Amino acid sequence: MKKKEADYSQYLEDWPLHYYQIKDISLREKILQERIAQYDDPDDQRRLVVLQKRYGRAQLKQRPDNFMHALLMIRQMADTKPNAFNRKTMNEQLITHLETLGVYDEDPVMEAEWADLFDCYLTVSRKSFSRPAFLGMGRRDQDTVSAAVMDDLSQMLEEVPARFHLQQDVASLLAIARKRAEVFLERN
Repeated sequence: MKKKEADYSQYLEDWPLHYYQIKDISLREKILQERIAQYDDPDDQRRLVVLQKRYGRAQLKQRPDNFMHALLMIRQMADTKPNAFNRKTMNEQLITHLETLGVYDEDPVMEAEWADLFDCYLTVSRKSFSRPAFLGMGRRDQDTVSAAVMDDLSQMLEEVPARFHLQQDVASLLAIARKRAEVFLERN
């Protein structure tokens, strides 16, 4: 038990600097709830709301990431062209996904959550785009991988919203995605 308490203390130092280093979402939620009980900080209360919006309230071993799901659904929409039969449905779906991502509830806590989302997304995308190009032979060079990742973000957050005149709704999300992508690509 003392070891877990020691682990908590390392995360609580310089709070909330180490908040996103807690990869176990249930543990992150537990630490956050304990912190709220001690300090009653409005930012921590907002963090809890955002955490539950992103990962749900169910205490599962692996909690689904609702933000990542919404982002991937927008990515899938990039492959489907709107026409007279599906335009209204696609518009409604896009707005639902944007609501899931919290673009209409923008604040500094939500922006920090988006930054974490894009860090996760970029890590996964880089691994996906770095796979061998042809029958397991050879790897794609770094510039090709970087271009593919940036193109993917552009399709999701520029092209799809532009089809439905929702560019203003995703402007902050797009700015954070670009900033995180630049930092990520410089590091890797």
